[in-house]
Amino acid sequence: MLLGAAVAVYVGWLTRFGGPTMFDPDEHASALYFDRLVHGRQLEQIVFSTPKPLLTLVHGLGWMLFHDWRVGAVLTVAAFAVAVVTFARTAARVSGPVAAVLTVLLFLGWADWSLQVARGNSVIWVLACWGVAADGLVARGRSPAASTPVPAPASDGSAGTLSPIADRPNAPLASAAAGPRWGIASVALLLAGLARGETWLLLPVPVLFGLLAWRRGDRRGLLLLLALLAPALWLLHDELLSGSALFSMHIPSAYTDVYPPGRRVIPLQRWVRRFLRSYSHDRAATLMTTSAALGAVFLLLRRRAVGLVLAAGALFAGVWALLGRYAAEGVYISPRFFLLPDLALRGLAVFGLAVPLDLLLNRLRKERRVVRLGVTGLSVMIGAVAFSLLLWPLTPVDDAYRMARENGIRRSQIAAAAVQALGPVADEDGTVLLVPSLIRNRIAVELDLPLTRVRDDLLTVKVRKGQRFDQQLVRVLPSVDAVVVDAHDARYAPLMVSAPTRFGADTIVPLRVDQSIGVYVLQVRHGRAEVTS
Repeated sequence: MLLGAAVAVYVGWLTRFGGPTMFDPDEHASALYFDRLVHGRQLEQIVFSTPKPLLTLVHGLGWMLFHDWRVGAVLTVAAFAVAVVTFARTAARVSGPVAAVLTVLLFLGWADWSLQVARGNSVIWVLACWGVAADGLVARGRSPAASTPVPAPASDGSAGTLSPIADRPNAPLASAAAGPRWGIASVALLLAGLARGETWLLLPVPVLFGLLAWRRGDRRGLLLLLALLAPALWLLHDELLSGSALFSMHIPSAYTDVYPPGRRVIPLQRWVRRFLRSYSHDRAATLMTTSAALGAVFLLLRRRAVGLVLAAGALFAGVWALLGRYAAEGVYISPRFFLLPDLALRGLAVFGLAVPLDLLLNRLRKERRVVRLGVTGLSVMIGAVAFSLLLWPLTPVDDAYRMARENGIRRSQIAAAAVQALGPVADEDGTVLLVPSLIRNRIAVELDLPLTRVRDDLLTVKVRKGQRFDQQLVRVLPSVDAVVVDAHDARYAPLMVSAPTRFGADTIVPLRVDQSIGVYVLQVRHGRAEVTS
């Protein structure tokens, strides 16, 4: 509980919690999807954000009940805290205290995770679900994820022996609380399968162990089959939302075909080079990869957390194979797609560093308490320093994270200013808005407008070879009634006006100009109206 609270406070500080929320278009799209589903309507226009049923519920319900994006931000911070705590507890059971500390450092020191928390992204929710599932399956006693039982403490306080229950016929059966928590794990895996499709790649591993447990006489292992409902529920979600059960599968290719620069095929040979370079481009990456290999070997040789190793391998190989298919088809690949396979590798790297140190601590369990505490502290310090060097730069000093966070906050401020200024204009029937692509979904949700009346600037302003964006932007004005301009985009320079200005037969009238955040909200009055200063 204390660790979870500390994680929440730390991440809240890193993400500037309480200020403007910097959600991605995907998270605003989730609220849009929820609105269409609860009103029994299908999307009137394609939205280039892959629907995730769990996020539809979380962000959609949060917006509907409170009309405040900070509710989703609070829930995402809480989900991340759950993820860190449950994975740390799992690492402690599998290896020891050093692994637990390094697991916490992995998530808090790796800037990409704090950035995804700030954005309310689905990877945080799938991480929390995986953590709860792992914590449930790697429970005290014999579990499917740890092939050898965790020893019960002896009466003298030592760690005890590793003799299985089967070797002690007179011993009482383990209680439900001491073994795997099948019900909790099954629900967590089901929710994970509704948060990210990558979960489907690793589902065969826990399902297999559940079936093996059933064969050994533990019928509760069959509860893990519940997770296999996730794909069917996802398809149903897409069918109700769009009329096509395969809607999510078509989003990546549709996005690539519509947005510049379009499809760019990556030949297989170049893709393989990219794969190899991703994990050996510098000394830190090479050491991280080596540590991951050692971690996998240590866990497999000691028959500890075999299921976690197999799941990590399935996730790593499956995602890279899927992205390889995207590369061959020229489909756009977001850098965020690599976050989960990188997590699989770095998660194993934790054990590569921690297992030898935890084994040392285990050998000292009969020493005096002061000796054990001193060696434990030293081991944790050595592991933390070594792992920090591999992760460097850590989140608080990562300039790329700071820039991404500030850009997200500024974009949120622009959206909030635009919604406030456009309210009266949007209330008029038939009003069409032209807005920056990244805040389109949020404006449509907050103003409760159909997508056909909130146009994406990148899709509306068509720029062909030899044409300029600013020239084509002015030509679009007769077809819209208001424009939101991001002053940080130099292509909008012709429309950065602070007084009524005529463009051909139309007049641009500023509704709000705020140069401190860089936004111009403009009304387009059609016809040759008089321009007044």
